[in-house]
Amino acid sequence: MLGPKQVIYDSNYTTHPDYGGSLKGFTGSARADLIAGFERERAAAAEKISREIASLGFTTSPEDLAKSWWYPYRQPEPGDPGDLADLLRNGITAYQIDPALKSALLEISEPFLATIAEKRRQRTGRPHFPDNKVRVAMPTSDPEHRPLLRLLRNLFDEYQWDKRATQYFGSKSVKVSSAIFKVAGKADNAWDWECRGFDDKRPPTPARGLHFDAGGYFDMKIIFYLTETVDEKNGAFRYSLGTHLETPSLADMVTRNAIEVFCGATPRRQEQRRRFLSLPSDYRRRIDFGPDLRDGSEAMEALLGAEKVFRTDQADTVFFDTRGIHRGGFVDEGERSILQLTLRALN
Repeated sequence: MLGPKQVIYDSNYTTHPDYGGSLKGFTGSARADLIAGFERERAAAAEKISREIASLGFTTSPEDLAKSWWYPYRQPEPGDPGDLADLLRNGITAYQIDPALKSALLEISEPFLATIAEKRRQRTGRPHFPDNKVRVAMPTSDPEHRPLLRLLRNLFDEYQWDKRATQYFGSKSVKVSSAIFKVAGKADNAWDWECRGFDDKRPPTPARGLHFDAGGYFDMKIIFYLTETVDEKNGAFRYSLGTHLETPSLADMVTRNAIEVFCGATPRRQEQRRRFLSLPSDYRRRIDFGPDLRDGSEAMEALLGAEKVFRTDQADTVFFDTRGIHRGGFVDEGERSILQLTLRALN
């Protein structure tokens, strides 16, 4: 299994002499000012993350920031339900949900998906993320959302996902913090930089899209497929099994969150790339690091070798730890619609 240091090493650009091409970074006093600016951004990110974690009832200290994720994992034990054992061992588990509940979910999803379809019809120019989703903030008092809330309660009663999450985190409770309906089609694959890394002439990398979630300190997600058939051709979800056990330290996540603000989550513009390439190698780390991996590198081969594809002929719902390395597949045929729930632990 792949360790976090190898992932960081292979995605920090010291190993990529072919990346950047003729693009030159900042030098002299301009570089010194750039680094000072990033260190201020990093300090702000550390404070923000500490506040977010404290709001969930957990505490952090300067020592915590230097550690890996501090809540303890345990190995599966005799008597653990099968889905909990899968979560502890692999970071993910899957379900084929009851047909009646699935039918109700599809019916309730129709108006949300219709809203997305209209937004996509009005799209001009290249795609961008807001036009392929509808977010339902939780908790919600909107009367139009009541059928969705009732159905989610029935699903949680049936599959005990809230109980599994508290068992997994060792927390007192969990809450559903968001529900997002999403649609992806071939046009949404046009995020060229996210496919190719810094080399615009490079073919799309096999590791495109690999990431772990920026804010997943105590988060799990549930994804329901709303499309009848989902496989490798139309965006099946993928997860590198066991990588939830090997995520970087909290301090490393502070750096990666600061990079998203300082250089952009997907820095396509030349100026953003110059800023990124001018930082010291310890700071050149991204959350969406898949395109940065060298083709054929140990890191890429290990992550792809551990990856499992979740197709609808096996399961229509996945429940996973967001700190494990994962991606939504790229859509080459048709569209893929999902409902994504985020569960957040509370202490």
